Amino acid sequence: MKLVALTYDPTTRRVLVATHDRTPDATERDRMLPTVEEHPGEPPAAAVARALATVGVDEVPTALGQLSAITMWATFWADQAIWTADIRWAPADRRRSLAFDHTTVVVDARTALAERLWHDRVFTHGITGRHFTTTDAVALTKGFTGAEVTDPDVENRLRKIDGLAEVGPSPDAGGPAPTLWRWSV
Repeated sequence: MKLVALTYDPTTRRVLVATHDRTPDATERDRMLPTVEEHPGEPPAAAVARALATVGVDEVPTALGQLSAITMWATFWADQAIWTADIRWAPADRRRSLAFDHTTVVVDARTALAERLWHDRVFTHGITGRHFTTTDAVALTKGFTGAEVTDPDVENRLRKIDGLAEVGPSPDAGGPAPTLWRWSV
């Protein structure tokens, strides 16, 4: 089972994917997604936990789903304990050459998850965190789709999502404050 573990870094405004080195002196081509052999009858969540353990992450994903028969996705909020020495978090939209077929897996995962963003509440809440700004929503949309979008377009989409509330200007912003959004669940 291959795991596409993702987080959104609000500091850099990038969607990041977890990779790790296959060997101690690895180059980028030697990096790969967390991967484990599934045990017969093993629940997918248990295989994901084992894959995460191989890179030193004991955190439970904020959301989890299946992309294909052999690929799972998991999201983490940036404030979780996911920044281990074994993981190399890299921008999901950056072209790279990972080991085996893992480059294709990441590209396919981005495409599939772009369709879920703002439509699948579990995935969207899992990648955004408890609250986020319109600026974050624009960056997330670009990170998954590659498309340039405007604040008003994204805000119109966000207003239609059940369980998501517009709470006013972000108190942390300098200059014109972007709108802050918060999940009710």
